[in-house]
Amino acid sequence: MSCDPVGVVTEKDMLRVLKSKKNLELIPAKDIMAKHPVTIKAEQTVADALELLHRHNIRRLIITRQDAVVGVTTAKNTVGDRSESI
Repeated sequence: MSCDPVGVVTEKDMLRVLKSKKNLELIPAKDIMAKHPVTIKAEQTVADALELLHRHNIRRLIITRQDAVVGVTTAKNTVGDRSESI
């Protein structure tokens, strides 16, 4: 079995729903999530993460290890990691 996240709900998605004033208890996450999120293996490098963020024009990556989601990183976190080593 492989780890294949089906989507991710971001702060921006939640704010859009809150602004719509719809009943939050009636809206499934699948209706507001970004589908097919880009993933990166925990063993890959920060350079790999930056390349994926740039190539896909995204701000978040789902981090996987073996067959499990183990975290999320953002463009801000990744660039911060990179700038600390310069």
